[in-house]
Amino acid sequence: MHIPDGFLAANTWVPAWLISIGGLGFCLKRTTRILKDRMVPLMGV
Repeated sequence: MHIPDGFLAANTWVPAWLISIGGLGFCLKRTTRILKDRMVPLMGV
């Protein structure tokens, strides 16, 4: 879904970006902890 530039106020998109960055960081940290080195290439399949 696309919206025009400037459609969302900064008080809407700044918290959304922060939550997204935090969630992505959590997922990446958990993925590197759980997956073994030999399993990482299989993620691209």
